[in-house]
Amino acid sequence: MATQWQYLQDGQTIGPIDEDDLREMLASGDLKPSTPIRCTDLGESAWRPAKSVAEFKTLFAATSIALAAQSAPSPVLVESAKPIVERLQPIPVTIEHKGPVEAITAREEGASVVTWMWRSALMAWAVCFLPIPGLSTFLVWLFAAIAGTLAFVALFKNRVGAGIAGTIALVLITPAMWFLSLAVYPLLIGSAAVVDAQNQQQRRVQSNSARTQAAVQNQQRQLRQREAQSRAGTKRNVDETVVVGRWRDQDGICEYFSTYSLICHLNSGAPPIERRWSLNGDLLEWHGGAKRYVYRVVELTPQQMILENVLPEAARGTRWVENKVN
Repeated sequence: MATQWQYLQDGQTIGPIDEDDLREMLASGDLKPSTPIRCTDLGESAWRPAKSVAEFKTLFAATSIALAAQSAPSPVLVESAKPIVERLQPIPVTIEHKGPVEAITAREEGASVVTWMWRSALMAWAVCFLPIPGLSTFLVWLFAAIAGTLAFVALFKNRVGAGIAGTIALVLITPAMWFLSLAVYPLLIGSAAVVDAQNQQQRRVQSNSARTQAAVQNQQRQLRQREAQSRAGTKRNVDETVVVGRWRDQDGICEYFSTYSLICHLNSGAPPIERRWSLNGDLLEWHGGAKRYVYRVVELTPQQMILENVLPEAARGTRWVENKVN
């Protein structure tokens, strides 16, 4: 039994048909060599051009040879009575003349050289005013050297006039621009100094304004604190001058100095204890030793001072009655 095939034509699947029938259709030209086909017996799902299938390659090879033989012209022998010398025709010879092309190329190259020459010259004149003396000097002569080299090259690129004009411009304009920049530098530097001075003055004004504002805010904050203390009535300021002096309690004598230093002599014979003292509202603090002691001033007169222990926590609430020693 012959192998069964399918083919696509106008987007429709046709078949299955025998392999012999498909071969005749391909040989007769009813189907093109690029027609997609597939073998149903092999369970193929992909389509392949007929010319790429091994079973039909020999068919297309034979068809191509036959078509080539049919299209080849048959040889025709023409005898001429003329001598062979007369039948010979002169072979035309084409002479390629490259002169105009070379001239056009040279002109185009010359135009490019002139363009870059003027660009380099303009760069040399522009960097004269760069406000960095050492760098500007280097760049000026670098671009001037490049422009001069390009002007020399332009002379050999059929741009004699442009090359001469560029050379003259470099010789005359470059020094003039350089000396002009030397005159402009002080003006630029002076303007920069004026601007910098103005900026510094503005910063000083802003700084002074900020300090003034901070001072005003601090005063307002202190005033609010005093007002709050006055309204609450929980704190009262203690006169430091009354505290200064020698005070005796049941355990020893403590002497307060106006320099905010404190020396306590205990009756137990231990060495004196040195501390610093300060007042915060109605709180008397000892500090500077291993511990910090805070007392609330319950009563203070030139003759008697009653203190209530606040810190340390273990002694909170303990009261001390001290009498002024004259």
